[in-house]
Amino acid sequence: MKISHAYFPAFDVFRGIGILFVVLAHTPTPNDALGPIRPIGALGVHMFFALSGFLITYRFIEEHQQTGRIDLRAFYRRRVRRILPPAMIYLALLAVLGPWLHRLPVSASEIAASLFFYRNIFEGGWYTGHFWSLSLEEQFYLAWPLVLVALGAMRARFAALAIIAAAAIWRAHVFAVDPAANIYRPDLLADHLLWGCVVALFWRQVLTIAPLLRTAIGVLGIAAATVLIYWQPHFWQPVFAFSVAVGFILAAERAQAWSAKWKPFQKLGEASYDCYIWQSLFLPLPFAAMALPWAQRFPWSYLLIAAITTASFLLTFPRRARPARI
Repeated sequence: MKISHAYFPAFDVFRGIGILFVVLAHTPTPNDALGPIRPIGALGVHMFFALSGFLITYRFIEEHQQTGRIDLRAFYRRRVRRILPPAMIYLALLAVLGPWLHRLPVSASEIAASLFFYRNIFEGGWYTGHFWSLSLEEQFYLAWPLVLVALGAMRARFAALAIIAAAAIWRAHVFAVDPAANIYRPDLLADHLLWGCVVALFWRQVLTIAPLLRTAIGVLGIAAATVLIYWQPHFWQPVFAFSVAVGFILAAERAQAWSAKWKPFQKLGEASYDCYIWQSLFLPLPFAAMALPWAQRFPWSYLLIAAITTASFLLTFPRRARPARI
C-alpha cells in the first residue's frame, strides 16, 4: 500500500539556513573574525535534531494511520540508502589522505568509529569530529522507533516526556560529579532529540492553537534558543532543547506559505546532509591546522564544498525520496 505523506517545504528552507550556520561557524578567518558567530553552528545542528525528530515521528504516525502498522524494516532501509553512501565516500577519501598518504591527521580507528556511528563516544580529530552528531542520531533512531512501535503513539508521548525529565536530571548529576564528562554521550543528549518527536506526537493539539499565537511561540522559541546558546546559564540545556524544538518547528510550519520564495535555501536544505558530511574537509578551524592549503583557503574552500555537495547529492540521493523525509 502506497503511503501518502505530507510535505513541509519550509523545513528544507530552515535546513538550508542551518547548514549555512554550520559552514560559517567552521570557516577559519584571520584573528578569528567570525568567533562571535560560531555558536550559531551548534544552534544549526540542534535545529537539525529537532526537525528530524519531528519529521520521522510524524511519518510514522501517518504510516500507522494509513496502514495500521509501522514497517521498521523499510524505515531502516531508507536510512541506510540515504545516510551511508555519502558518508562512505567521504570516509574512503579520508582513509586515502590519512592512514595511506599521511596528508591528513586522521587515524584508521576514528574512521571506523565514524563508519559504525560511535564517533560521539570516541576520541578523534577535526576531520571526523562532525560525525558526533550523525552517530548520536543513528544511535537514537535505533531505539526510538522501537519504543514507538512497542508502546503506540499515545503511551509513547508520556514515555518520551519521562525520558526527557530523566535525561535532564541525569545530565545535571553527571556534570556535578564529573564536569569534564563527554558532552556528546547519547544519555546526556536524549532530550535534545526527543523534543521534536514529542511535538509530532502532540501535533493535533498544537494545531488547535491560534495561527498568530503559533507564530509568536515559534519566534520566541528561536530567540530563547539563540540567547541560551550564547549565555549558557546554570541548567540551561533543558530549556534550550525545548526552545529549539518548539521554536523552529512552529516557525517552519507557519512559514509554509512563503517557502516557495526561498527556493535556493530549500534546494540547499535538500542537500544539507551532503554538505554537512563534506564541509569539514575544507574548513579546518585553527587548532586543526591546514593540511590541504589551497583547497582550504577561501574562496576555493567554498567553491569545492558547493561542487562536491552538488555531486554527492545528485549521485547518492535516492531518486524516489521526497525532500525532508529522512
